[in-house]
Amino acid sequence: MRTDHVTAWLIKEWLQDHAPDLANAWGLQPDAQVIGFAKRLQTIIPQVRLIFVSQNILAKTAIEMWNLEDVAVLAGGVPTPLTPRPHQLLYYTDGNPEAVEEARAAGYNARHVNVLDDKAIQQLDGAKSAIATGLFPFLPDAATRGVFAALDHQGLDTIVLSHASSEGDMEAVNQYESLGIHMFLRDQDQLQALLPPGWKIDYCDRVVDHMRYAGEIGAQLADTPHMMNVFKVTKSS
Repeated sequence: MRTDHVTAWLIKEWLQDHAPDLANAWGLQPDAQVIGFAKRLQTIIPQVRLIFVSQNILAKTAIEMWNLEDVAVLAGGVPTPLTPRPHQLLYYTDGNPEAVEEARAAGYNARHVNVLDDKAIQQLDGAKSAIATGLFPFLPDAATRGVFAALDHQGLDTIVLSHASSEGDMEAVNQYESLGIHMFLRDQDQLQALLPPGWKIDYCDRVVDHMRYAGEIGAQLADTPHMMNVFKVTKSS
């Protein structure tokens, strides 16, 4: 089952209620298994739509907030109406070849990139910034350190990411754990310790608070549970 399709379907359901023009223009129609699992997920994590929408809009918000250029989205899944537009990105990547083909069909310069493979990261030639939402909370320390090191070696100088917070809503975290989904919780010091030499955190905010920069969509996400922080980390010149 395509877990990115589960996420996308829940985003589409939220958009149908809050931004119907976006939902109606999106031709996503997953199979019955995906829709069934999405319904089950909502019974276990009642606010899951808010969580997924707020995560999904972070990349576009980051690009526009910080005027990021030569951007690579990592582990993007199937594109949604909230995803940055193709002209805003240098690369759109995912580890699932089906998601990559869907991104290409939507007009993106899409690459099949397993972020845990240093050689795959080398496909991001010319990228200066990377955005990863919904990736690092699921990677242990060694893998997280390795991804940062590979991006550093590739010449990137800015990474925007979301990460599960050790000071967040533990009820929501426990709901994920009940599904067998383990999340690594890291505060600023713990994340800083995993960055390569010369890198530093220069922005941190709760995702729910960061939604004030996400326009009309963000204004409707004030009830998102606090599970995640958004970080911008940069390499010193």
